[in-house]
Amino acid sequence: MPPTTTTPKNSRSEQARINGSKSKGPITMEGKSASSKNALKHGFAAVINIVLTIEDKPAWEAHLDGYRQSLEPRNYAEETLIDQLAGINWRQSRLVGLETALIDAELSIQRKRLREKHPHSADDPYFRLVQAWQSLAAQPEKQSDEPKDPAAPPNGYDVNSIELVRRYLVSLDRQYRNTLLNLRQIRKDFATPNEPKIDQPPADPQPAGENTDLKILSPRAPQTAAVVPIPPASAMKPTLESTKREREISIRGRLNPSGV
Repeated sequence: MPPTTTTPKNSRSEQARINGSKSKGPITMEGKSASSKNALKHGFAAVINIVLTIEDKPAWEAHLDGYRQSLEPRNYAEETLIDQLAGINWRQSRLVGLETALIDAELSIQRKRLREKHPHSADDPYFRLVQAWQSLAAQPEKQSDEPKDPAAPPNGYDVNSIELVRRYLVSLDRQYRNTLLNLRQIRKDFATPNEPKIDQPPADPQPAGENTDLKILSPRAPQTAAVVPIPPASAMKPTLESTKREREISIRGRLNPSGV
């Protein structure tokens, strides 16, 4: 009976690698679309988390790239915070556009009403804007008990619409400032020894025309004049004997000028 040979079995990781190499990926359009978004489901820079279907995806990518080039992240933590700043600013721009859209929508709603009540001023853009703004500043009407069709167009907007946009803008502004402070704190705490910290003021530039080879000398200590000792008064006054001797010599010189 011939001996039987058994082939060694592959480990699970090796077998999974072999099976994965045989896969050709999704075939249907739905599967390909889902597969293309696998890497975009997480993170502050993920398109699926930031960009709406009515917004411009290339504009967001250019916006994100501009933030990264301006703030120059040095590591993954800084890049995450910078992506968060870009996302917050993108949403702020969206809310500003939403505020403009609310006013435009109210202008369209007020158009027919203004032609009926103010036919002479219906074509005045500023008059239409004032009426639309007044409607947006009005308090909401009391809701009736009858169920309302959510698909029906609104009769007009009220102060709650603008107020909601304002609250979101204030909240996003607070998030932006906090994220920027976190970025500054990380760069300050984890700065390299040779890198100046953020709070350190830059060095003064060298004035033009100044010789940089000259060394700055420390100020000299004030010099004091040499103190000359003053002799005592007894040494300055002549003695009585020396005075008599000088008088005798002077008298002899007068009496005998020839010196004989």
